[in-house]
Amino acid sequence: MGACAKRSLPGPREERYFPVPNGQKRSKVVNTDGAGEGFARRWQATHEYCREALINYPVTPDGRYFVVRGRLWRMSDPALPDSRRQALTSELMAARRAVAAAQKAGNPGQLAAARAAVHAAKLALGERGPVWWKDGAPDYNRRMAKNTPYADWHAGLQA
Repeated sequence: MGACAKRSLPGPREERYFPVPNGQKRSKVVNTDGAGEGFARRWQATHEYCREALINYPVTPDGRYFVVRGRLWRMSDPALPDSRRQALTSELMAARRAVAAAQKAGNPGQLAAARAAVHAAKLALGERGPVWWKDGAPDYNRRMAKNTPYADWHAGLQA
């Protein structure tokens, strides 16, 4: 079982609510035989670890891409003000939740609208569409790092 996998608990249980990074609350079923508080701490620590793992991907030396499983993904435009980036990221996450809800509901119209909202947020963040850098360098988004000019840099990470 991976570090971010769900765990089942033996014994009596109840639903408790724990804060998550976006200010909302997430419910979790925990033991009520005295082990619940320890589980809550372990649960939060595990998810803290998972969140840290998600944001610690290597970034290319020029800051244009991050690498996941050997593939380059374009970073957000660094010229965006932090408040604007945060607002766009919130819009992106809301749109992704709408995609999941539309898929669960089986509504193709809502799904198309939600996917369009994800695309619009990614365009505004600079992760899709025209590149945000001005030096005329080509875009290697979604390409394998080993097949780009970043190959030597990426190979050095794995050594």
